[in-house]
Amino acid sequence: MRSTVAKIGLTAAVAGGLLTGLTAGPAAAGECATPFCGGTVYNENQNASYRDVVVTNCWQDGPTRVDGALPPCATNGWSSARYRAAWWLVRGQNSSAYKHYYDVDAFRVDAGCVLSGSLGGSTQSFGPYSTDKWIKISGTSVLKVYTHRC
Repeated sequence: MRSTVAKIGLTAAVAGGLLTGLTAGPAAAGECATPFCGGTVYNENQNASYRDVVVTNCWQDGPTRVDGALPPCATNGWSSARYRAAWWLVRGQNSSAYKHYYDVDAFRVDAGCVLSGSLGGSTQSFGPYSTDKWIKISGTSVLKVYTHRC
């Protein structure tokens, strides 16, 4: 009886430790190996005062919108050649032009600006916000940015 209780206790402790390890820390970006395998962003901005579209290849646990110049997960800062980073897309470019951005997890709307486009086939506008705002893209969603004006 005593050894059975001890085994149950040990099993629960090990399982609890494993589950804790599985759920700890922020979610990492998908690191898929082929273009267009994840979220994709197109900068089709035709506005005369166009702005680049800023994207990130990572996202953290928690809300689907966060404030800041960079999202918390972008520990590698600004880089087109690293995961857990952010980068700019110029007019006419899409995120799959960069190997580390085959799967984009979010885009940024600059403070005081409005970004309009098609997200998942639905026309939407984001902003204006008082601070830079990162907005999560789910799964293999496609964002086509038509305007990003301030």
